[in-house]
Amino acid sequence: MPSVDDFVQRFEEAWRDPVNKFVELFATEGTLLQSGMDKPLIRDEIPAHQARTSTLLPDISVCVTRSAINGSDVFIELESSGTFIGRRVNWGGASRFTLRDGLIVEEVAYFDTLPLRALVDPRIGG
Repeated sequence: MPSVDDFVQRFEEAWRDPVNKFVELFATEGTLLQSGMDKPLIRDEIPAHQARTSTLLPDISVCVTRSAINGSDVFIELESSGTFIGRRVNWGGASRFTLRDGLIVEEVAYFDTLPLRALVDPRIGG
């Protein structure tokens, strides 16, 4: 059984250098599905996705607020922040990670996109 503390620590460390380190959390067959995606990304697509995210939010930071484990699943609730289109923004979210041998075989991430969308189109409100 994976250790939730070990995984959370590796997750937080990966977000200190998400372009290079985040993919290391994933098994070869691992996938990532986030809010707004039509289909999951395979492991080989994750570095480019993280690079695009870092371009849009160059100072993105992720802070784990809660975590739990249920069998091979780890749940992480988080607060994220960064500068998007020249303005500081914060949003919350949560992910479910299914692990095998300590690596992610599936991540499903849910987060509030409203604060980001409101910066793109102020008519949305936020």
